[in-house]
Amino acid sequence: MEKTVVRFYGVHRTPEGVVYLHQGKKSANFIALAVGSPFEVEKKSYCPHLINVGAPMADREQWKQFMDMFADPITRLFLPIPKERFEPVPFLTRPSELLLLALSRLSSPTQPIVQRFDARRKKWFVDEMQLTNVAPLVLTGVEHADQPDMEVFVSIARSSPRRLILGGAEKMIVTAPEMVRMQPCELQTINNFTLHSLPMETLGAVALRRWARGEQIDGPWERPVVTA
Repeated sequence: MEKTVVRFYGVHRTPEGVVYLHQGKKSANFIALAVGSPFEVEKKSYCPHLINVGAPMADREQWKQFMDMFADPITRLFLPIPKERFEPVPFLTRPSELLLLALSRLSSPTQPIVQRFDARRKKWFVDEMQLTNVAPLVLTGVEHADQPDMEVFVSIARSSPRRLILGGAEKMIVTAPEMVRMQPCELQTINNFTLHSLPMETLGAVALRRWARGEQIDGPWERPVVTA
């Protein structure tokens, strides 16, 4: 069967509604369907994520702690789930890099997805934004002098499959509808021990699996399936 060539890694849905996750040279679906993906990703420099499709459900207490974090929209930005069409680029004011690094693990990155903003890396940025639709790219350290370059990056991001998250100075001009300013709310009550002890890669994989199956992502905890 001739495959449909797609431009980026991540998730792609068939007309029948089956979602396939493409990463590296492999693909998988989330309903144990023994049929190969009808898609093929065009050649890329690398794949920025390696999500475990078969990851077990997290511990009940871990899921509860994660749901406390899930209540904050910033957490949801980091889930390995495609962005909405015409979604505004979020701008976080002086975010904690430790927090960003912890949340970045939700998409099981193969390389760091939290980077410093550098307008001189425009070619790199354009390439990165075309790699996938399930792992965000996070650029921090945006200062007032970067305003014109930031707006160029935002324009590129709006038509790219990958979600861009920016972080920087409080006085940056954030214009709607292209951008939206966000501040952590519920995340401020999460202590660092909890934040860094949670199995973020597993939690992100479970969230993606629920999304792919059309289930409620923040639904009740489910007992992990035990196989012999």
